[in-house]
Amino acid sequence: MPDNSENIRHIASFLWEVAQDLHGAVAKSENQNIILPLTVLRRLDYALAPTKAKVLETEAKLKAKGLDRDPFPTGPAGAGRRRLC
Repeated sequence: MPDNSENIRHIASFLWEVAQDLHGAVAKSENQNIILPLTVLRRLDYALAPTKAKVLETEAKLKAKGLDRDPFPTGPAGAGRRRLC
């Protein structure tokens, strides 16, 4: 595993790459509305990485049992859906 300063440089490099990709596509005053959410998502991705395989395995098992849950439900709450919890 890289040391902390190398990890910080890697993350900073990633953020600058994203900023360069957004350059011109988004008004400069709107960058903060894009960079912060992307930073949070990336941080969550890093934090949850150790458990990702187990979560995907559990999801596959639940789907095999017919217990898949719509992550973006529409309509009345709970209408026609099985609850997992």
